[in-house]
Amino acid sequence: SLVSVTSSFSIFSQNSRIHQHVVSASDICPTKSLTQLGVATDPVEPIVANNSKVGSLPARVGKFQSDVYDKPIILIGCSGGSDELSRLANAVASSVSNGIEMDTHDAAMKGKSDIIVLDFKDSSMDEEKVAELANKYYSEDFLVVYINVKGAGGGNDQLEDIFIQNSDYELCIKDEDSADNVNWQFERLLGRAFLPLAVPGSDEPNINSAKLSMGLNTFFLSLSF
Repeated sequence: SLVSVTSSFSIFSQNSRIHQHVVSASDICPTKSLTQLGVATDPVEPIVANNSKVGSLPARVGKFQSDVYDKPIILIGCSGGSDELSRLANAVASSVSNGIEMDTHDAAMKGKSDIIVLDFKDSSMDEEKVAELANKYYSEDFLVVYINVKGAGGGNDQLEDIFIQNSDYELCIKDEDSADNVNWQFERLLGRAFLPLAVPGSDEPNINSAKLSMGLNTFFLSLSF
């Protein structure tokens, strides 16, 4: 489902897996405050299972919700000539590590303000090995973001399919995109990923209600070809 399209950037979410848990809104993004991200910071009521205000709807908690997720962010893809993956990671993270040389046990010891980069720009690995490494992080529920640098990777469609299948979000970068705008879009993506899931049909106070995040006049257009 499309999360956001602004300017020349496209941010996609491929993740739909959720866990049953108590929702408690807290810090949304490790690199920006709620106010800086444009998220309302007024007190909100937690949504709990069988809350009388939402009938018998169970609490819906995303696996990356800020009070649930405690692992680092994984960037995956192929950089172009500007070393986009490492540049982005160094701009927003507390620490940056090379995921190709790290196992998932060591990676899990880091927190969500850290970033692990799997950049296959100069890798001699075949597609099978790349898929195995990418899936290692994705299958263990790390937040994996595919940084799709247009023109990078030699136009290898097989690699792109591997990255899409083993990531939760995709951020597209074009030649004309400035570093500041790329950083800003990435921080918005993380802010969205760390939000609690909205309760369908509810307009009760919630940091991720449709009324708050989209407004009353939002509509969706679905096209099939």
